[in-house]
Amino acid sequence: MKRILMIMMSLTLVLGTFTSCSMTQEVKESDKPQEEALGYYLVYSEWDLIDESTQSFFGDIVGGSIEDGKAFYEIFFLKYNLIHEVSHTVQGNYGVDTTKYDKEQGVNDIAVAYWREIEPDFIDEFEVFIDLALEYFESPVPEGQDDRTFLNDNYGDIVSDASRYGYFQMKFIKNAMTKEETLLEALQREISPEASEPIGKANFEVKYEVGQVTEIISGFMNHIASLGYYATNIQVVNQFYPGIQFVTPIEK
Repeated sequence: MKRILMIMMSLTLVLGTFTSCSMTQEVKESDKPQEEALGYYLVYSEWDLIDESTQSFFGDIVGGSIEDGKAFYEIFFLKYNLIHEVSHTVQGNYGVDTTKYDKEQGVNDIAVAYWREIEPDFIDEFEVFIDLALEYFESPVPEGQDDRTFLNDNYGDIVSDASRYGYFQMKFIKNAMTKEETLLEALQREISPEASEPIGKANFEVKYEVGQVTEIISGFMNHIASLGYYATNIQVVNQFYPGIQFVTPIEK
């Protein structure tokens, strides 16, 4: 049995702007991972939706003005990190069972490998911001403890603290940037060594602008499908939330 997963656009609800992203190719049910969820919400906030103190915080991170903070915020949350979040849903679909530290490093490895593969100039631009952020954030890890153990043991507290969690995410991204691997190699290592039947063909010609949220997500989903890996339906919600950006399963 086959089904066609369609992209639905511009459905506005009271709590935010909803858009559904999914693959546009046909996928055989037998090719899909057994642990596929009903779908996921991906919540994000455009710059104008966040409060002034948060805007100032991002300006401070890159050592500049509010405008510099906006540039960092948008390149991070409205481009790079969308792939990070969708990769978490792929982990969920495939039943990836590992530590919080390894999951976070894994999705950043996938995101960096993807962007480097389709937009290498973007990764070079992004790395400038990451280096500035690493100069800003101080390590929250007590002397004598290692990063991995500290994050795994204190994840709930760390993820609610922008400075502490920011430190770890910048470290994960910078570490991913040191790895010379293809997207396929990252998927094989982080998701599953065995791919399903590839669907479609990857598009290496497209260049995404910051803020093309649905296009970026759908493009990534189609790209990994061409390598034999699958994401499920993503319902995109643009609204303010203190956590700024996250994914959560859609309840059945």
